[in-house]
Amino acid sequence: MSKIAFIPNASGSGVFTVASPNTDSNYTLTLPESTSTVLTDGSQNLTSAFRLTSDLVPSSAQTQETLTAWATVETGTSGTRGQGSKGAGVSQSSGVFTFANTGYYLITYHLLMATNTVTYAGGLIYATVNNSAYNALVEGYSSTTSTTGTYYKNTCMSVVFDVTDTANRKIKFNILASHTNVTFHGHADMSKTYVIFQRVGDT
Repeated sequence: MSKIAFIPNASGSGVFTVASPNTDSNYTLTLPESTSTVLTDGSQNLTSAFRLTSDLVPSSAQTQETLTAWATVETGTSGTRGQGSKGAGVSQSSGVFTFANTGYYLITYHLLMATNTVTYAGGLIYATVNNSAYNALVEGYSSTTSTTGTYYKNTCMSVVFDVTDTANRKIKFNILASHTNVTFHGHADMSKTYVIFQRVGDT
């Protein structure tokens, strides 16, 4: 029969208390057969959301452009309408996203566009593993052949990124369109063009 041992830390002076819930029912908590650290609801359980807060038109056709005007979707701030990010897991500077913790991250990139007569319009997710050279991980596009009116298009892509080194593994998001008659939509309070980072497990 296996046993459970509670091993105190000789360097600490605090008291670690295991408290039972207020219930009349019996429950069994089964521990995994693993030496990994138990996932907590603090620095490991993270979701970070960012969005464009205003519309953006490409500077030039057929040329990739890194999005830099990201704003964090923060919990509890005015205008977020109940949306938010959980924990300070990801931050960005000049369009380059840095991770505070190692782990596997599910990354979602969504673009809302308004256009007409465009061969392709969308974006790409780029990553670096050495804090220098970037390579495309995934790309997605939409198109329309209408010559009149304005048509709204959505493109959404996702990728799982393994962050084994927070100093060198980073992400950025590009847009690319065949013409400049494309508007990538942003909004201060509603997510139209946005990215979401979800930490889904240890590396």
